[in-house]
Formats: sequence, C-alpha cells, structure tokens
Amino acid sequence: MTTTTDHYQVISTEMDVRLRLKQLQVWQEDYQQQMTQLEARIDQLRHLYLTETTRAGQHRVIQQTSHLAIYRKRFQQLQIQQPLTMAFDQRVTYQVLMDHMLPQYAALTQAEKRLWLNNLIFLMTPDVRHLCDKLDALQSFQTVGQERNLLVSGASGSGKSSALHWYTLCHMPTLQAQRTYIPVIMVEPLEDDKSRKSLLEQIVLSCGDTYIGQARPLELLNQVNACFAWCQTRLLIVDELNHLTTNKQRRQLLSITNKCGGISIVGSAVYPKWFRDGDDEIAGRFLDEFPMRTYTGSALVALLAFIDLLLPFGVCSGLSQPSTGIVQFVEAKTRGRLREIMLLIRVASEQAVGDNRACLTLDHLRAAWSNIQRINLVSRSE
Repeated sequence: MTTTTDHYQVISTEMDVRLRLKQLQVWQEDYQQQMTQLEARIDQLRHLYLTETTRAGQHRVIQQTSHLAIYRKRFQQLQIQQPLTMAFDQRVTYQVLMDHMLPQYAALTQAEKRLWLNNLIFLMTPDVRHLCDKLDALQSFQTVGQERNLLVSGASGSGKSSALHWYTLCHMPTLQAQRTYIPVIMVEPLEDDKSRKSLLEQIVLSCGDTYIGQARPLELLNQVNACFAWCQTRLLIVDELNHLTTNKQRRQLLSITNKCGGISIVGSAVYPKWFRDGDDEIAGRFLDEFPMRTYTGSALVALLAFIDLLLPFGVCSGLSQPSTGIVQFVEAKTRGRLREIMLLIRVASEQAVGDNRACLTLDHLRAAWSNIQRINLVSRSE
C-alpha cells in the first residue's frame, strides 16, 4: 500500500530550490498533458452522444461525461504532486532554514519565482499530514479485518475537501492485467436531493461502470458491492456528508458497510453531529472524528512562519512578526479559513513578483484582498 509519506517533501537545510523547480516544471507539464487528454476524451464522448441512436446509449455517455468532468478540478493538484511540509526539529531553527532559502530565492528569475509559487497550490500542513496518516491507518486496519469509519469536521474553507481530493489523487486508478485497481473512491452527494439512489450511482461511475436508469436501490447496492470487489476498493470518501438530509439516505451508508466487506467510509462535514444525531446505529458506526482547525492566534502565526519560508523573495517578508501587522490583517480578513489565507497569500505574492519587489508586504496583502473582494462581487452580480 502506498502511504502518504511517499507523496510529500520536508523542507530542510538540504532543500535545493533549483532541483525543486525542475520537479515543478515536470508536474506542470504532466498537468497540462492530463488536462489535454481529459478534454479530448470529453469531446470524444460529446461526438459519441450526438451519433448515439438509443436513449439508453445516450444516458451511458452522459454518465461517463459527468464523472470525467469532476477531474477538471481534481487534476489542479497534479501541479504539486509532492507538497511541502515542515517537520519540527530542535536542531534546526526557523532562522537557519530561512538563511538557507533566501540566497537561493535571490538568484531566481521572475519566471522561476512564478513557477515556485505553485508550491502554494497545496501545502502539507500538520493537520493535513495527520489526517492523511489517519486515512493510511484506516486502510491498514482492513488487512486484519477491522474496518473503521471516520468523520472529518471543520469550518467551511478549513481545507477538508482539498486534503481529501489530494489523498484521492495519490491513489489514482491503476490498470492491471485482470482489473482496474481503485483503492480510494471519492464522491459528493447532491445538494437538495432526496433520492436513495444518486449516491450509489456516483459510486458506480467512480468505479468506471455505468448503471441502468430504472435500477432499484438494492440492485445498485449489489452493483456497488461487485465494483468494490472487482476494483479492490478499501476507502470510500463522502464529501459534504450533510447533503444526506434524510435518515434513509444516511442509513444507505450503513447498508454499504454491512453489504460491502472490507470498506471503510470517511465522511466530511461542517457539522458531523447532524449526521449522527437521532440514530444510535449511525452514531455507533461513526465514533471517530478528526477536526480540521481554523488558523487563528498562535496557529496562524505558525502557519505564516511556514509560508514565509516558501515565498520566493531574497528578503524575509516577516509574515509572522507582530511588527509587520500581517498576522492581525490576515486573521481579521480570512477569519482563519485556510482556503482564504492561501488565496490571499498567492494573489499578493504573484503581484509582488510581477512588480519585482524584494519581499511581500502588508500593502500587497491589502491590495490583493481588495481585488479578491471585487472579483467576488462581480461574480455574484453576474
């Protein structure tokens, strides 16, 4: 089994910025190639739909296209196939790491700095690293017949979905001699949908199969069980668990755990308590919970110190230093939501690189936040 530690790099005094840039360039090209192939396949399915003469055939093409479209978002993380993380080491101080990185950044061209900013697409924060370790452990438990389920909680924008998408990307389907091996499957229930079938249908599509529109829930459940067996699936990730609003929909997950042996279910939700409330059996099956925190106070200071090490400037930006006012500004504007923090830092850094600035300043962050809010207002009005 591939573990998460195979898929990230620890920033240290051995970090070679030039070597990392070569990796980023390879990943960027891989992303572009995968997206080209994906769009070609979607276009191929469009032509197939137009020439298909039966309604059943058209329905199968629509199913396949709908599932492939999910990868447009997921493939974004192909640009950062080994995200950076920071391991606590008393022998290496923050300043030692900064002194190691700054001279390397100072020698970069503007184009190289822009490429380096791809490191900010996805960071292996301590929370994400611990969550991925937990998911690895869930898979290992199954080898001794001890399936366990997990709820991932956290405020909107805390990084739950991004972490789960990245973990799924690390366990992509593998074509083998007798089967397509799909160890991890990720689906998202439809919002405002009361059907017991739609979640099962998504799972079937994620296994590379199609379903009959008139199939009953029991028939779909049997098909899911067969797909899991054929694909040797071990982990089912259900994002936005609270979209399952009815008790029948929630108990559908219990049917999967009862019917499909060797499967652990991971569900993410802002309020997982809502998923467990009112059903003792569901509560008993989903005892474990992993909270994804928001970054405020000392947690935000630590995060910004880590990010500061990754900014491609020849001068330290001092993101975590009280004297710059950056910590207070970031916390006030983003309310500690990781998604907003990373977007703000990325936009501000791109502007600073474009302006050939020596470092990132509070003025850059203020201008970036204004631009982000203006874009959001235009999007809402359209």
